Amino acid sequence: MGMTMTQKILAAHAGLDSVVPGQLIEAKLDVVMANDITGPMAVPVFNQMADKVFDKDKVVLVPDHFTPNKDIKSAENSKSIREFSKCQCLKHYFEIGQMGIEHAILPEKGIVVAGECIIGADSHTCTYGALGAFSTGVGTTDIATGMATGELWFKVPSAIKFVLTGKPSEFVSGKDIIIVDDMISSGESILDVARQLKDKGARRIFVFSTFGLFCNGYETIDKAYAEGIFTRIFTTNLVYRTPELLSREWYSEVNMCKYVAYIID
Repeated sequence: MGMTMTQKILAAHAGLDSVVPGQLIEAKLDVVMANDITGPMAVPVFNQMADKVFDKDKVVLVPDHFTPNKDIKSAENSKSIREFSKCQCLKHYFEIGQMGIEHAILPEKGIVVAGECIIGADSHTCTYGALGAFSTGVGTTDIATGMATGELWFKVPSAIKFVLTGKPSEFVSGKDIIIVDDMISSGESILDVARQLKDKGARRIFVFSTFGLFCNGYETIDKAYAEGIFTRIFTTNLVYRTPELLSREWYSEVNMCKYVAYIID
């Protein structure tokens, strides 16, 4: 059996042709992240190891858990990572007014992308696996090590394969699925994907697209909606929408006027 995606990423960052489950490796890091709880604990450990971070563009600090500050201790924690970020000239430090949920900010800002090796001093760091990255939560000592050296050791994980057979029982249902596309032309490709997802047990399917052209009319899509293939289609108002489209039960418009006005202004 070949390597999983996680194993391929770790092998590449360890400079190895291949790795196997259970193998101990030392891998280079693309992103090292901490927040206003874990960062203040990592800074004193870092100061015992190095004077400068390994790369000021790859160390990310986000005031997240207690910002705006709820008490003096929270304010002191935020002050700690603010001063550290200034001292280290970090590119990615998110001050009040820019901060938020760290695992939403990093993808939104393009800081984490597919194929990267990422550590964060927060258990939800594995979120970035959804983007095709290897990411894992670690302790503050490991974060300090990552900030200082840009490397960390890992035990290569194994993979578990789940095979589901039969049909769900009465109280078991599939997940809601979102399909995102830049344009709906005829709609055939979207419906093909939706049908496949329904066959795999998806509960509800929502389609989001920038431009809804519907070049072949609405009959096929009406039929798919009646069959329960999808729940709703959302498109922007950046192209002309016919009265027939606007009257469809399955259609919703996303008004972009405000955002276009921001750009013009």
